[in-house]
Amino acid sequence: MKWTYQVITGDEAETQVLVLARDVDASLELIVRLQASSTFPSDSIENMVVACFHGLPVEDSMHTFPDRKTMRQHLYPAIDAAWAHFSMLESTEDGIRSQCGLYPDSVFNLEGSWSPELKRHLPQGRLVREIVLFTHFTSRFPRLPEVIQDGYRTDICGCATVPFIDVRVVTKLEPLGGRGTSTKITVQLNDSSITAVMKGLSFFDYLAHSDDSGNIDGRYKAELHAMNKEIKLLTSVFRQSHQSPYIMQEPIAFCTFDDVTVGTELPRICAAIYPFYEAGTLLDAVQQNNAALTRIPLYSLARWCYQLTSALYYAHITCHTYHMDLKIDNILLDLANNSIIIIDWEQSGANPFSLAPEAAQELDVVLNSKTGLLEFMPFQGSDRERETKRQNNPLAAPEWDVFPGWSRDCSLAAELAEVYSLGCTIWQLLKHHEFNDEELEWRLEENDERWVGVEGVIPESWRETVDKCIQADPNKRMRLRELMGFWEKEAR
Repeated sequence: MKWTYQVITGDEAETQVLVLARDVDASLELIVRLQASSTFPSDSIENMVVACFHGLPVEDSMHTFPDRKTMRQHLYPAIDAAWAHFSMLESTEDGIRSQCGLYPDSVFNLEGSWSPELKRHLPQGRLVREIVLFTHFTSRFPRLPEVIQDGYRTDICGCATVPFIDVRVVTKLEPLGGRGTSTKITVQLNDSSITAVMKGLSFFDYLAHSDDSGNIDGRYKAELHAMNKEIKLLTSVFRQSHQSPYIMQEPIAFCTFDDVTVGTELPRICAAIYPFYEAGTLLDAVQQNNAALTRIPLYSLARWCYQLTSALYYAHITCHTYHMDLKIDNILLDLANNSIIIIDWEQSGANPFSLAPEAAQELDVVLNSKTGLLEFMPFQGSDRERETKRQNNPLAAPEWDVFPGWSRDCSLAAELAEVYSLGCTIWQLLKHHEFNDEELEWRLEENDERWVGVEGVIPESWRETVDKCIQADPNKRMRLRELMGFWEKEAR
């Protein structure tokens, strides 16, 4: 088998490096672990890789690599060589032949030393089973009643009618964008093989964010919470009334490591499976049109803008919730219906470009009952409360996440912050703009040239509407109802 290398990461303690390798033809994954150790020479491959990846100080420059690119150039062939040598052995340590010895809890420990004479690493590897850590890993996943509310689809016995699938029979094809928790897959569902998207956390993720005793760090806890929150939103909150067709539907299946053929207890959910849309995202559509020197037709743009604002109106006004991370990367295209689908409802981070300026600050807000206007003020809590709030979003910006509190206590503030995000997202779609990293720090409302080049292409009323959405003062922005009404007329 030939491994392709998907991800390389390190642990918080800076003592190990993990590599995720995949053999697509055989539908296999291999977790490779390199652990720094004083019992091995400083120029052993595990010590050199750990030192380079984490930027650790070394006494001799020959005991690390000059950069990560050089590190990977040596590391990946070393893994190939170690696996090839290992595969020639008759059996693994527990007596199971190496060709069929990969279990969900298997980890390939890479070890070896540098040979000055041969000028190459002499790697070797051991396949071990981390049964205890794997048990800790699976035990942290919730059962269905822990992430859904009453009213979810159940059969006569009270069990969820959405099927559970053994995650080990899923064929992973390729990782998708985002934080690395989404994967394109194929799976047997209702006697048919389908292409879908699996969102969840893997044993590789767990090892990267836990110590030798199985204690997990804050980031892993936040990722698990985000996965559960999205499942709850899609299966429960959005099902309390007629769901918007422009919001990702509930999972079509759940994945588990439990044996789904025995026992009466509901299996633990380690991932959710969602439909796959071949056309990709609105960002893909923008990039394809830019490459072809064409533009998306105005009627399609108007239709999508109406669908987008309609979905957000439904989320805020009907369901009293929010998205938080609107961007054209998080909007799929359903070509069969010429419609959009908003995805990524984890509510666990925001794109700095489309985050409203007031939501990026440490502010409290109240609604003045006499004027009907929002009044913002610096956070009034104690230093301890301030520090707690600063840690409430460990996954991404903003570090201080105002949306849960605003949505609960002052829903208009959350709505108008999302209107700003809508304006930025619609601007990027209408302008067909592709960002570079520096531009993500833009404040769109401060860019007087934001419409340069499309004045004769995008109708003036459209540009004026977007400009009203991105006002620096939230009280001057359009409300969602008004914005939805405008795009509804334009889409006719």
